Amino acid sequence: MLAYKYAKRQQTASGGLFTALMLQALSQNFYVCGSTLTDDLKAKHIIINKIEDYPLLIGSKYVQSFIGTTYKDIRKLLLQGEKYYFPVHLVKLLVYMLFSKKRYKRYIGQLFTVDLLCHGVPSPQIFKDYLNHLKSKHNANVIDFKFREKPGWRRYQVIAKFDDNKKDISFKDTNEYIKGFLKGNFLRSSCYNCAYTNLDRVSDLTIGDFWNYFSDNVNSEDIDDDKGISMLLINTQNGKSLFNKTKEDLIYFAKDFQKSIEKSPRLHKPTKKPETYEQFWQDYAQHDFCYMLKNYF
Repeated sequence: MLAYKYAKRQQTASGGLFTALMLQALSQNFYVCGSTLTDDLKAKHIIINKIEDYPLLIGSKYVQSFIGTTYKDIRKLLLQGEKYYFPVHLVKLLVYMLFSKKRYKRYIGQLFTVDLLCHGVPSPQIFKDYLNHLKSKHNANVIDFKFREKPGWRRYQVIAKFDDNKKDISFKDTNEYIKGFLKGNFLRSSCYNCAYTNLDRVSDLTIGDFWNYFSDNVNSEDIDDDKGISMLLINTQNGKSLFNKTKEDLIYFAKDFQKSIEKSPRLHKPTKKPETYEQFWQDYAQHDFCYMLKNYF
């Protein structure tokens, strides 16, 4: 169990572990790679190396992110010999694509990789259509969108902000887009047989929500404040070295690994493909978005 000690945890989607790792990395001149939501509300991978830019990468983005030239940019930075580089949300597969596995060993201590416990990646077209639906419903353009905002961690808010200064605020269990995402009808088809949802993690660190933390015996110091708890798996010595540099900023406890596996299914198996998946896409091609919302979300 991990939670970021400071007020920045309130800004984050979960326990703030990603933010703590990122700020530690940036303070040591790492480059950090992750997904941001652009001004036109498209998810896109970017690379930052200034602490003041860290807010660009915090928060969940429940939509497929555009990679663009990210792999080439990573390769260029590594070959330039940057002392630290820390790509988040990318696994070592990208390194094997850019270098041989043998050559990768040269970059231990320079390159750190982190993967996420992942429900699946939604279609960008669905998100675009949902934003257009909100535009029609409110007669205003969506200028900002938060997939996941506190005050509550378990029943988080979803917030759309419009150009007329109004907001549409809903919750995890009432927002149409999030309900559709959790049902799984519009994830990428590869998500249902994802090769990375197993215990042989290929990254240095694995992070994610620790949803069921309090369903097991907990430490006496624990307080369930509903502000978010992160799970961390340390998969390599390389990852351990980064955690050791960050742990002073964290409140953390070790948990029983086997019980954690049982209560975190995305650690060892992908999201189950819904029986309605094929029919969803057939209907999507034939009906308007309001029909899809009514019947599938």
